[in-house]
Amino acid sequence: MTSYLLLLSPRCRPVRSESFRLPRGPAQAPFAAAGIALLAALAGCASQTKIALVAGTVSMNGQPLPQAMVEFQPDFGAPSYGYTDAEGRFELSYQPHQAGALVGKHQVRITTAGEKTDPRTDCARQTPEIVPESYNEQTELVVEVVPGKNQVDLRIEGRRTSRHRRSIGQGK
Repeated sequence: MTSYLLLLSPRCRPVRSESFRLPRGPAQAPFAAAGIALLAALAGCASQTKIALVAGTVSMNGQPLPQAMVEFQPDFGAPSYGYTDAEGRFELSYQPHQAGALVGKHQVRITTAGEKTDPRTDCARQTPEIVPESYNEQTELVVEVVPGKNQVDLRIEGRRTSRHRRSIGQGK
């Protein structure tokens, strides 16, 4: 409603049809053709994006890893994310309402660090990183996502770390 009132404000002058005209004629044909070609190319790119379903498990030292975030980052394009349940199972989401990941090679990161909210008390707390850096910040995991359904079981090994990510203003 504010923008409607602003348009009718005495300080604003409406644009008269005589003062603004769309260019017409053969000189503008290349611009129109370029615009149509660009729209066609963009529509073609969107239809060529291939998404495949990805589900799996994460275990650390042979035990399911609960409450971990799993990120698949492709060489080109948007990443996909999933969260493990109590049994270490996850399903990836490419967009908020689209399951899966882009087809192709992905770097995989697994992390447990972050802020978790207790639903009973509605209090947030920081959780420590227990996954070794070679599986998150300096990941060495690479997975190829193929068309169709993908089952990816990630078995990570290593000593559990206990790194906390500190926020500015926290104590020692």
